[in-house]
Amino acid sequence: MKIWVLISLMVSLFAHAGADLSKPYTIKPGVYGYGTETRAAYGKPSVEPIILHVDTLSGEKINTDATHGSFLWAIHRSFPRIIVFDVGGLIDIGSDTGKFQIFSPYVSIHGQTAPTPIALRGELFIRAGDVFVEHIAVRGYGTSEAGSMDAISVSSNAGKIIRGVVIDHCSASWSTDELISVTSGQDNLELVQDVTVSNCLGAEGADRAHDTGSIVQGKRLSYHDNYFAHVGHRFPSFNFGVDISYTNNLIYNHYSQVAIAYGANEIGRLGSPSYLTWVGNQIVYGPNSTTDNNSVHNRILRLAQNFWDNKIFIYFNDIIKGGELVITMPTLEDVYYPENNGTNGKPVIRTTAAQRANLQQMQSPHYPSNYKPFAATLLFDNIIKNVGSRPAERDEMDARQINFLKTRSGKVLDSPDEIVMPTYHEASSPFIIVDEPHQMANQYYTNLEVQLHQLADKVEGKSMKYSQIVPILYMLDK
Repeated sequence: MKIWVLISLMVSLFAHAGADLSKPYTIKPGVYGYGTETRAAYGKPSVEPIILHVDTLSGEKINTDATHGSFLWAIHRSFPRIIVFDVGGLIDIGSDTGKFQIFSPYVSIHGQTAPTPIALRGELFIRAGDVFVEHIAVRGYGTSEAGSMDAISVSSNAGKIIRGVVIDHCSASWSTDELISVTSGQDNLELVQDVTVSNCLGAEGADRAHDTGSIVQGKRLSYHDNYFAHVGHRFPSFNFGVDISYTNNLIYNHYSQVAIAYGANEIGRLGSPSYLTWVGNQIVYGPNSTTDNNSVHNRILRLAQNFWDNKIFIYFNDIIKGGELVITMPTLEDVYYPENNGTNGKPVIRTTAAQRANLQQMQSPHYPSNYKPFAATLLFDNIIKNVGSRPAERDEMDARQINFLKTRSGKVLDSPDEIVMPTYHEASSPFIIVDEPHQMANQYYTNLEVQLHQLADKVEGKSMKYSQIVPILYMLDK
Protein backbone atom coordinates (compact mmCIF):
# COMPACT_ATOMS: atom_id res chain seq x y z
CA MET A 1 0.00 0.00 0.00
CA LYS A 2 1.41 3.40 -0.99
CA ILE A 3 1.98 5.82 1.84
CA TRP A 4 -0.35 8.34 0.17
CA VAL A 5 -3.24 6.00 0.84
CA LEU A 6 -2.39 6.42 4.51
CA ILE A 7 -2.23 10.18 4.04
CA SER A 8 -5.75 10.22 2.61
CA LEU A 9 -7.05 8.10 5.48
CA MET A 10 -5.25 9.92 8.29
CA VAL A 11 -5.74 13.46 7.06
CA SER A 12 -9.44 12.90 6.61
CA LEU A 13 -9.64 12.62 10.38
CA PHE A 14 -8.11 16.03 10.94
CA ALA A 15 -8.57 18.24 7.91
CA HIS A 16 -11.60 19.94 6.42
CA ALA A 17 -14.40 17.49 5.78
CA GLY A 18 -14.68 18.64 2.17
CA ALA A 19 -10.98 18.56 1.31
CA ASP A 20 -9.90 16.79 -1.85
CA LEU A 21 -6.38 15.49 -1.25
CA SER A 22 -5.69 14.29 -4.79
CA LYS A 23 -3.63 17.49 -5.18
CA PRO A 24 -1.88 17.84 -1.83
CA TYR A 25 -0.22 21.25 -2.23
CA THR A 26 -2.06 24.41 -1.30
CA ILE A 27 -0.72 27.58 0.31
CA LYS A 28 -1.58 26.06 3.70
CA PRO A 29 -2.77 22.54 4.54
CA GLY A 30 -6.53 22.61 4.96
CA VAL A 31 -6.98 25.73 2.81
CA TYR A 32 -8.66 24.97 -0.53
CA GLY A 33 -10.25 26.82 -3.40
CA TYR A 34 -9.35 28.79 -6.48
CA GLY A 35 -5.90 30.35 -6.29
CA THR A 36 -4.78 28.37 -3.25
CA GLU A 37 -1.93 26.88 -5.29
CA THR A 38 -0.17 30.26 -5.02
CA ARG A 39 3.21 30.31 -3.30
CA ALA A 40 2.52 33.92 -2.20
CA ALA A 41 5.79 35.28 -0.73
CA TYR A 42 7.71 32.36 -2.23
CA GLY A 43 6.11 32.84 -5.63
CA LYS A 44 8.73 34.96 -7.40
CA PRO A 45 11.19 32.63 -9.15
CA SER A 46 14.70 32.51 -7.69
CA VAL A 47 13.96 35.26 -5.16
CA GLU A 48 14.02 34.46 -1.45
CA PRO A 49 11.44 36.47 0.50
CA ILE A 50 12.45 38.84 3.28
CA ILE A 51 10.92 38.29 6.72
CA LEU A 52 9.53 41.58 8.05
CA HIS A 53 8.60 42.04 11.70
CA VAL A 54 5.79 44.39 12.71
CA ASP A 55 7.08 45.73 16.04
CA THR A 56 4.79 48.73 16.56
CA LEU A 57 1.05 49.35 16.61
CA SER A 58 1.48 52.66 14.80
CA GLY A 59 -0.81 53.16 11.82
CA GLU A 60 1.82 55.29 10.10
CA LYS A 61 4.49 54.17 7.64
CA ILE A 62 7.59 53.99 9.85
CA ASN A 63 10.46 51.55 10.38
CA THR A 64 13.32 51.09 12.82
CA ASP A 65 15.62 49.10 10.52
CA ALA A 66 15.53 47.13 7.27
CA THR A 67 13.34 44.34 8.68
CA HIS A 68 11.36 45.96 11.51
CA GLY A 69 8.63 48.58 11.37
CA SER A 70 4.92 49.24 11.16
CA PHE A 71 2.35 47.18 9.32
CA LEU A 72 1.77 49.94 6.78
CA TRP A 73 5.50 50.13 6.11
CA ALA A 74 5.74 46.36 5.69
CA ILE A 75 2.88 45.98 3.22
CA HIS A 76 4.22 48.90 1.13
CA ARG A 77 7.55 47.18 0.45
CA SER A 78 7.93 46.08 -3.18
CA PHE A 79 10.01 42.91 -2.69
CA PRO A 80 8.65 39.44 -1.79
CA ARG A 81 7.97 39.48 1.94
CA ILE A 82 6.65 37.41 4.82
CA ILE A 83 5.06 39.62 7.47
CA VAL A 84 5.03 38.45 11.09
CA PHE A 85 4.06 40.27 14.28
CA ASP A 86 6.12 41.01 17.38
CA VAL A 87 3.15 42.92 18.83
CA GLY A 88 -0.52 42.28 19.44
CA GLY A 89 -3.37 44.78 19.66
CA LEU A 90 -5.09 47.34 17.42
CA ILE A 91 -3.37 49.04 14.49
CA ASP A 92 -5.41 52.16 13.66
CA ILE A 93 -4.93 53.85 10.27
CA GLY A 94 -6.10 57.05 11.99
CA SER A 95 -8.83 58.13 9.59
CA ASP A 96 -12.15 56.74 8.40
CA THR A 97 -10.92 57.28 4.83
CA GLY A 98 -7.64 55.47 5.44
CA LYS A 99 -6.70 52.21 3.76
CA PHE A 100 -4.02 49.61 4.33
CA GLN A 101 -3.21 49.10 0.64
CA ILE A 102 -1.08 46.31 -0.81
CA PHE A 103 0.24 47.31 -4.23
CA SER A 104 3.12 44.86 -4.76
CA PRO A 105 2.73 41.07 -5.13
CA TYR A 106 4.35 38.13 -3.35
CA VAL A 107 3.33 38.78 0.24
CA SER A 108 2.20 36.52 3.09
CA ILE A 109 0.68 38.04 6.25
CA HIS A 110 0.42 35.85 9.35
CA GLY A 111 -1.58 37.27 12.24
CA GLN A 112 -1.17 34.07 14.26
CA THR A 113 2.40 35.17 15.09
CA ALA A 114 1.12 38.05 17.24
CA PRO A 115 1.21 37.42 21.02
CA THR A 116 -2.42 38.60 21.30
CA PRO A 117 -5.10 39.04 18.62
CA ILE A 118 -4.15 41.58 15.96
CA ALA A 119 -6.74 43.91 14.42
CA LEU A 120 -6.68 46.66 11.80
CA ARG A 121 -8.86 49.78 12.04
CA GLY A 122 -9.43 50.86 8.46
CA GLU A 123 -9.93 49.08 5.14
CA LEU A 124 -7.55 46.31 4.05
CA PHE A 125 -7.27 46.88 0.29
CA ILE A 126 -5.42 44.21 -1.72
CA ARG A 127 -4.43 45.37 -5.20
CA ALA A 128 -1.81 42.75 -6.08
CA GLY A 129 -1.61 39.05 -6.80
CA ASP A 130 0.12 36.18 -5.01
CA VAL A 131 -1.12 37.40 -1.62
CA PHE A 132 -1.99 35.27 1.41
CA VAL A 133 -3.61 36.85 4.48
CA GLU A 134 -4.58 34.88 7.57
CA HIS A 135 -5.63 35.50 11.18
CA ILE A 136 -6.30 39.23 10.90
CA ALA A 137 -9.39 41.11 12.11
CA VAL A 138 -10.41 44.23 10.19
CA ARG A 139 -12.68 46.69 11.99
CA GLY A 140 -14.05 49.59 9.98
CA TYR A 141 -14.94 53.00 11.35
CA GLY A 142 -18.57 52.70 10.30
CA THR A 143 -18.43 56.18 8.76
CA SER A 144 -16.41 57.50 5.88
CA GLU A 145 -16.03 60.93 4.31
CA ALA A 146 -14.88 59.07 1.18
CA GLY A 147 -18.23 57.32 0.93
CA SER A 148 -18.46 53.56 0.58
CA MET A 149 -15.65 51.62 2.25
CA ASP A 150 -15.31 47.85 2.42
CA ALA A 151 -13.68 46.12 5.35
CA ILE A 152 -11.61 43.80 3.13
CA SER A 153 -11.38 44.32 -0.61
CA VAL A 154 -9.50 42.67 -3.47
CA SER A 155 -9.43 44.77 -6.61
CA SER A 156 -7.52 45.18 -9.85
CA ASN A 157 -4.80 47.81 -10.07
CA ALA A 158 -4.19 50.04 -13.09
CA GLY A 159 -5.28 47.41 -15.58
CA LYS A 160 -2.94 44.72 -14.26
CA ILE A 161 -4.15 41.13 -13.89
CA ILE A 162 -4.37 39.98 -10.28
CA ARG A 163 -4.48 36.27 -9.52
CA GLY A 164 -3.72 33.99 -6.61
CA VAL A 165 -5.20 35.84 -3.58
CA VAL A 166 -6.23 33.85 -0.51
CA ILE A 167 -7.96 35.32 2.55
CA ASP A 168 -8.37 32.70 5.26
CA HIS A 169 -9.50 32.90 8.89
CA CYS A 170 -10.05 36.66 8.94
CA SER A 171 -12.79 38.79 10.50
CA ALA A 172 -14.48 41.84 9.02
CA SER A 173 -17.00 44.33 10.37
CA TRP A 174 -18.41 47.89 10.28
CA SER A 175 -17.93 48.65 6.62
CA THR A 176 -20.03 51.27 4.86
CA ASP A 177 -20.21 49.08 1.75
CA GLU A 178 -19.44 45.36 1.46
CA LEU A 179 -17.74 43.37 4.19
CA ILE A 180 -15.46 41.26 1.96
CA SER A 181 -15.44 41.88 -1.79
CA VAL A 182 -13.51 40.81 -4.87
CA THR A 183 -13.91 43.20 -7.80
CA SER A 184 -12.33 43.71 -11.20
CA GLY A 185 -14.61 46.40 -12.58
CA GLN A 186 -17.55 45.80 -14.89
CA ASP A 187 -15.66 46.19 -18.16
CA ASN A 188 -12.92 43.56 -17.80
CA LEU A 189 -13.54 40.60 -15.53
CA GLU A 190 -10.27 39.01 -16.63
CA LEU A 191 -8.36 41.42 -14.39
CA VAL A 192 -9.09 39.42 -11.22
CA GLN A 193 -8.73 35.63 -11.27
CA ASP A 194 -8.32 32.73 -8.86
CA VAL A 195 -9.30 34.18 -5.48
CA THR A 196 -10.54 32.37 -2.36
CA VAL A 197 -12.19 33.71 0.80
CA SER A 198 -12.55 30.96 3.41
CA ASN A 199 -13.25 30.44 7.11
CA CYS A 200 -13.97 34.15 7.60
CA LEU A 201 -16.46 35.93 9.86
CA GLY A 202 -18.13 39.02 8.47
CA ALA A 203 -20.72 40.83 10.57
CA GLU A 204 -22.47 44.16 11.11
CA GLY A 205 -22.38 46.62 8.29
CA ALA A 206 -22.58 50.02 9.93
CA ASP A 207 -24.67 51.83 7.32
CA ARG A 208 -28.25 50.51 7.30
CA ALA A 209 -28.74 52.08 3.88
CA HIS A 210 -25.94 49.97 2.42
CA ASP A 211 -24.86 47.12 4.69
CA THR A 212 -24.00 44.23 2.42
CA GLY A 213 -21.98 41.03 2.28
CA SER A 214 -19.95 40.79 -0.93
CA ILE A 215 -19.71 41.95 -4.52
CA VAL A 216 -17.82 39.57 -6.79
CA GLN A 217 -16.43 40.35 -10.22
CA GLY A 218 -13.86 38.09 -11.83
CA LYS A 219 -13.03 34.59 -12.96
CA ARG A 220 -12.71 31.49 -10.75
CA LEU A 221 -13.69 32.95 -7.40
CA SER A 222 -14.57 30.84 -4.36
CA TYR A 223 -16.19 31.76 -1.06
CA HIS A 224 -16.57 28.83 1.31
CA ASP A 225 -16.96 28.04 5.00
CA ASN A 226 -17.69 31.68 5.89
CA TYR A 227 -20.21 33.17 8.33
CA PHE A 228 -22.02 36.43 7.49
CA ALA A 229 -24.34 38.03 10.03
CA HIS A 230 -26.49 41.15 10.51
CA VAL A 231 -26.21 42.55 6.99
CA GLY A 232 -28.93 42.99 4.41
CA HIS A 233 -28.04 41.09 1.27
CA ARG A 234 -25.40 40.34 -1.42
CA PHE A 235 -24.32 36.79 -0.63
CA PRO A 236 -22.95 37.50 -3.19
CA SER A 237 -23.90 40.19 -5.69
CA PHE A 238 -22.38 39.31 -9.04
CA ASN A 239 -21.89 40.73 -12.49
CA PHE A 240 -21.79 39.64 -16.12
CA GLY A 241 -19.23 36.95 -16.87
CA VAL A 242 -18.53 35.94 -13.27
CA ASP A 243 -17.67 32.35 -12.35
CA ILE A 244 -18.24 32.02 -8.58
CA SER A 245 -18.36 28.98 -6.31
CA TYR A 246 -20.27 29.99 -3.16
CA THR A 247 -20.45 26.95 -0.91
CA ASN A 248 -20.80 26.00 2.77
CA ASN A 249 -21.48 29.56 3.91
CA LEU A 250 -23.88 30.41 6.73
CA ILE A 251 -25.95 33.60 6.47
CA TYR A 252 -27.64 34.81 9.66
CA ASN A 253 -30.19 37.57 10.19
CA HIS A 254 -30.29 38.97 6.66
CA TYR A 255 -33.28 41.12 5.71
CA SER A 256 -33.32 41.24 1.91
CA GLN A 257 -32.71 38.96 -1.09
CA VAL A 258 -29.74 36.65 -0.69
CA ALA A 259 -27.80 36.45 -3.97
CA ILE A 260 -28.19 39.25 -6.51
CA ALA A 261 -27.32 39.44 -10.20
CA TYR A 262 -27.05 43.13 -10.92
CA GLY A 263 -25.31 43.49 -14.30
CA ALA A 264 -24.00 46.75 -15.64
CA ASN A 265 -25.66 50.08 -15.06
CA GLU A 266 -27.32 50.32 -18.47
CA ILE A 267 -30.50 48.32 -19.02
CA GLY A 268 -30.20 46.30 -22.20
CA ARG A 269 -26.41 46.09 -22.10
CA LEU A 270 -25.26 42.56 -22.92
CA GLY A 271 -22.41 40.70 -21.26
CA SER A 272 -20.90 37.24 -21.24
CA PRO A 273 -22.70 34.44 -19.36
CA SER A 274 -22.41 34.19 -15.58
CA TYR A 275 -21.93 30.98 -13.62
CA LEU A 276 -23.13 30.71 -10.03
CA THR A 277 -22.60 27.57 -7.97
CA TRP A 278 -24.53 27.99 -4.70
CA VAL A 279 -24.38 24.72 -2.76
CA GLY A 280 -24.41 23.55 0.85
CA ASN A 281 -25.29 26.95 2.31
CA GLN A 282 -27.56 27.74 5.26
CA ILE A 283 -29.83 30.75 5.67
CA VAL A 284 -30.68 31.18 9.35
CA TYR A 285 -33.40 33.67 10.24
CA GLY A 286 -32.78 36.20 13.00
CA PRO A 287 -34.64 39.10 14.66
CA ASN A 288 -34.46 41.30 11.53
CA SER A 289 -35.28 38.54 9.05
CA THR A 290 -38.63 37.95 7.43
CA THR A 291 -39.46 34.37 8.41
CA ASP A 292 -41.94 33.78 5.61
CA ASN A 293 -40.11 31.52 3.15
CA ASN A 294 -42.37 32.83 0.37
CA SER A 295 -41.47 36.49 0.96
CA VAL A 296 -39.47 38.25 -1.75
CA HIS A 297 -36.92 38.99 0.98
CA ASN A 298 -36.20 35.28 1.28
CA ARG A 299 -35.80 34.56 -2.42
CA ILE A 300 -32.46 32.89 -3.01
CA LEU A 301 -31.70 34.84 -6.17
CA ARG A 302 -32.75 38.25 -7.41
CA LEU A 303 -32.23 39.10 -11.09
CA ALA A 304 -32.08 42.85 -11.57
CA GLN A 305 -33.68 44.30 -14.70
CA ASN A 306 -30.34 45.08 -16.34
CA PHE A 307 -29.53 41.36 -16.21
CA TRP A 308 -32.69 40.00 -17.83
CA ASP A 309 -31.19 39.77 -21.33
CA ASN A 310 -28.08 37.87 -20.20
CA LYS A 311 -27.63 34.18 -19.64
CA ILE A 312 -27.04 32.93 -16.11
CA PHE A 313 -26.09 29.34 -15.48
CA ILE A 314 -26.78 28.26 -11.92
CA TYR A 315 -26.29 25.16 -9.84
CA PHE A 316 -28.23 25.26 -6.58
CA ASN A 317 -28.28 22.25 -4.29
CA ASP A 318 -28.35 21.19 -0.65
CA ILE A 319 -29.57 24.54 0.70
CA ILE A 320 -31.13 24.94 4.13
CA LYS A 321 -33.35 28.03 4.25
CA GLY A 322 -35.15 28.84 7.48
CA GLY A 323 -34.76 25.24 8.59
CA GLU A 324 -36.20 23.82 5.36
CA LEU A 325 -34.06 21.93 2.85
CA VAL A 326 -34.12 23.07 -0.78
CA ILE A 327 -32.33 20.46 -2.90
CA THR A 328 -33.17 21.31 -6.49
CA MET A 329 -32.94 24.22 -8.87
CA PRO A 330 -35.14 27.02 -7.53
CA THR A 331 -38.52 27.43 -9.14
CA LEU A 332 -39.65 30.82 -10.38
CA GLU A 333 -41.04 31.40 -6.89
CA ASP A 334 -37.46 31.16 -5.55
CA VAL A 335 -36.13 33.69 -8.07
CA TYR A 336 -37.21 37.31 -7.80
CA TYR A 337 -37.57 39.49 -10.89
CA PRO A 338 -38.21 43.06 -9.66
CA GLU A 339 -41.06 43.78 -12.07
CA ASN A 340 -43.36 46.76 -11.71
CA ASN A 341 -47.06 47.05 -12.52
CA GLY A 342 -46.94 50.81 -13.01
CA THR A 343 -47.84 51.82 -9.48
CA ASN A 344 -46.23 54.75 -7.64
CA GLY A 345 -45.59 56.55 -10.89
CA LYS A 346 -43.05 53.95 -12.10
CA PRO A 347 -43.17 52.53 -15.64
CA VAL A 348 -44.60 49.08 -16.20
CA ILE A 349 -41.86 46.47 -16.63
CA ARG A 350 -42.37 42.78 -17.23
CA THR A 351 -40.02 39.96 -18.08
CA THR A 352 -40.65 38.09 -21.29
CA ALA A 353 -40.60 34.33 -21.70
CA ALA A 354 -37.32 34.65 -23.58
CA GLN A 355 -35.77 36.65 -20.75
CA ARG A 356 -36.83 34.08 -18.17
CA ALA A 357 -35.35 31.36 -20.35
CA ASN A 358 -31.94 32.99 -19.87
CA LEU A 359 -31.81 31.43 -16.40
CA GLN A 360 -30.55 27.90 -16.91
CA GLN A 361 -29.31 25.11 -14.69
CA MET A 362 -25.76 23.82 -15.10
CA GLN A 363 -25.45 20.09 -15.58
CA SER A 364 -22.71 19.98 -12.95
CA PRO A 365 -21.37 22.48 -10.41
CA HIS A 366 -18.25 24.59 -10.94
CA TYR A 367 -16.04 23.67 -8.00
CA PRO A 368 -12.32 24.34 -7.60
CA SER A 369 -10.40 21.20 -8.54
CA ASN A 370 -9.09 20.74 -4.97
CA TYR A 371 -12.35 21.32 -3.08
CA LYS A 372 -15.82 19.87 -2.73
CA PRO A 373 -18.39 21.05 -0.17
CA PHE A 374 -19.76 18.88 2.60
CA ALA A 375 -23.43 18.47 3.50
CA ALA A 376 -25.27 21.60 4.65
CA THR A 377 -26.49 19.72 7.73
CA LEU A 378 -22.88 19.70 8.99
CA LEU A 379 -22.32 23.39 8.42
CA PHE A 380 -23.63 24.88 11.67
CA ASP A 381 -21.14 23.08 13.95
CA ASN A 382 -18.26 23.75 11.57
CA ILE A 383 -19.03 27.48 11.56
CA ILE A 384 -19.26 27.64 15.35
CA LYS A 385 -15.87 25.99 15.76
CA ASN A 386 -13.85 27.32 12.89
CA VAL A 387 -14.59 30.83 11.58
CA GLY A 388 -12.93 34.13 12.32
CA SER A 389 -9.43 35.38 12.87
CA ARG A 390 -8.76 33.31 16.01
CA PRO A 391 -11.43 30.68 16.67
CA ALA A 392 -9.64 29.38 19.77
CA GLU A 393 -9.26 32.83 21.35
CA ARG A 394 -11.90 35.04 19.81
CA ASP A 395 -12.04 38.76 20.52
CA GLU A 396 -15.21 40.21 22.03
CA MET A 397 -16.74 41.04 18.65
CA ASP A 398 -16.34 37.59 17.14
CA ALA A 399 -17.43 35.90 20.37
CA ARG A 400 -20.63 38.02 20.35
CA GLN A 401 -21.42 37.04 16.78
CA ILE A 402 -21.06 33.33 17.54
CA ASN A 403 -23.28 33.71 20.60
CA PHE A 404 -25.87 35.62 18.55
CA LEU A 405 -26.03 32.71 16.13
CA LYS A 406 -26.40 30.16 18.90
CA THR A 407 -29.15 32.11 20.66
CA ARG A 408 -30.77 33.64 17.53
CA SER A 409 -30.24 37.11 18.97
CA GLY A 410 -28.41 40.31 18.00
CA LYS A 411 -29.60 42.85 15.46
CA VAL A 412 -28.73 44.79 12.35
CA LEU A 413 -27.12 48.08 13.37
CA ASP A 414 -29.21 51.18 12.72
CA SER A 415 -26.29 53.60 12.98
CA PRO A 416 -22.53 53.67 13.70
CA ASP A 417 -23.39 54.86 17.21
CA GLU A 418 -24.30 51.25 18.02
CA ILE A 419 -20.81 49.91 17.28
CA VAL A 420 -19.26 48.19 20.30
CA MET A 421 -15.53 48.12 19.73
CA PRO A 422 -13.65 45.22 21.34
CA THR A 423 -10.84 45.84 23.76
CA TYR A 424 -7.58 44.81 22.14
CA HIS A 425 -4.82 44.13 24.62
CA GLU A 426 -1.45 45.48 23.64
CA ALA A 427 1.37 43.02 24.03
CA SER A 428 4.93 42.71 22.81
CA SER A 429 6.84 39.48 22.32
CA PRO A 430 9.39 39.06 19.51
CA PHE A 431 8.46 36.27 17.12
CA ILE A 432 11.38 33.83 17.11
CA ILE A 433 12.04 32.49 13.62
CA VAL A 434 12.89 28.82 13.26
CA ASP A 435 16.44 27.92 12.19
CA GLU A 436 17.06 27.84 8.44
CA PRO A 437 13.59 29.25 7.75
CA HIS A 438 13.70 28.96 3.96
CA GLN A 439 15.07 25.43 3.79
CA MET A 440 12.49 22.90 2.58
CA ALA A 441 11.06 20.83 5.42
CA ASN A 442 9.34 18.51 2.94
CA GLN A 443 8.38 18.44 -0.70
CA TYR A 444 6.10 21.46 -0.44
CA TYR A 445 6.80 23.63 2.60
CA THR A 446 9.77 25.40 4.13
CA ASN A 447 10.74 25.19 7.79
CA LEU A 448 9.18 28.61 8.35
CA GLU A 449 5.92 27.62 6.67
CA VAL A 450 5.64 24.52 8.85
CA GLN A 451 6.24 26.71 11.92
CA LEU A 452 3.49 29.07 10.77
CA HIS A 453 1.12 26.17 10.08
CA GLN A 454 1.57 24.89 13.62
CA LEU A 455 0.89 28.34 15.07
CA ALA A 456 -2.22 28.53 12.89
CA ASP A 457 -3.38 25.19 14.29
CA LYS A 458 -3.03 26.65 17.79
CA VAL A 459 -5.12 29.79 17.25
CA GLU A 460 -7.65 27.74 15.27
CA GLY A 461 -7.96 25.30 18.16
CA LYS A 462 -6.80 22.25 16.23
CA SER A 463 -4.61 19.92 18.26
CA MET A 464 -3.41 17.87 15.29
CA LYS A 465 -3.74 18.66 11.65
CA TYR A 466 -2.40 18.04 8.16
CA SER A 467 0.55 20.39 8.81
CA GLN A 468 1.83 18.04 11.51
CA ILE A 469 1.13 14.78 9.67
CA VAL A 470 2.57 15.57 6.26
CA PRO A 471 6.29 15.98 7.17
CA ILE A 472 6.27 12.59 8.90
CA LEU A 473 4.57 10.84 6.02
CA TYR A 474 6.88 12.39 3.45
CA MET A 475 9.88 10.97 5.31
CA LEU A 476 8.23 7.54 5.44
CA ASP A 477 7.55 7.71 1.73
CA LYS A 478 11.22 8.31 0.84
